[in-house]
Amino acid sequence: MNFYPFHIGDYASATAHLSVLEDGIYRRLLDCYYTREAPIPADLRQACRLVRAQSKDERQAVEDVLREFFAETPEGWRHGRCDAEIAKANEKKTKAAQSAAKRWGNAPAMPTHSGGDANADANADANAMPTQCEGNAPNPNPNPNPNPKGKRQTQGAGAPPFVLPDWVTAEDWQAFEAMRKQLRKPLTPRARELVIAELDKLRSQGHAPAQVLQQSVRKGWQDVYPLKADQLPLAQGAQGPNWARSGL
Repeated sequence: MNFYPFHIGDYASATAHLSVLEDGIYRRLLDCYYTREAPIPADLRQACRLVRAQSKDERQAVEDVLREFFAETPEGWRHGRCDAEIAKANEKKTKAAQSAAKRWGNAPAMPTHSGGDANADANADANAMPTQCEGNAPNPNPNPNPNPKGKRQTQGAGAPPFVLPDWVTAEDWQAFEAMRKQLRKPLTPRARELVIAELDKLRSQGHAPAQVLQQSVRKGWQDVYPLKADQLPLAQGAQGPNWARSGL
């Protein structure tokens, strides 16, 4: 997620007793939770590395905050408010993807042939028009073949509609596609599959898909690449204006 609501009043009342260090650690843990859309690792060493807690006091603050505001489960340290906001956001993305799929399904099919073949097909269609229009003209062929050899039978058939995974925001994906078009390198159906596969691979390594796409758009890259190491813990928070956080 590259955005989540931050309820200042709720957060302030629940964290008024925290030190400045503990407050900062808590905020970083929330950022990581939303960025990864997954619980904080159960291993405290991994959790500390995730928020870049290095000193003894910082590591102790991580442990204290986790034990007070998170619940330890087999999947890791869970946060009820975070899970609820993530589920709500995923539901919205699913509905948006379904709506987009419906629109794509109703769109006219894109041609899949090259310029030379397109000209040949256009000429063939132009030559066929008089025959189709002259319904009263005699048929010179006494045994017409409804599917003559060499006649294309799949004209107008397009590829299945492209559906975004629910972990990719439509806004970031559209920005990436628009950037590719500006570079005169529009995405083909196969290219879309490859980019999504690479995004999924990077996501499994802790790279936020939204941040990865935004990085490519910002730098004008035609593909997606891993984020820098110092961007991983706060990948979504580093986006600037969307630096919103949730409290509880």
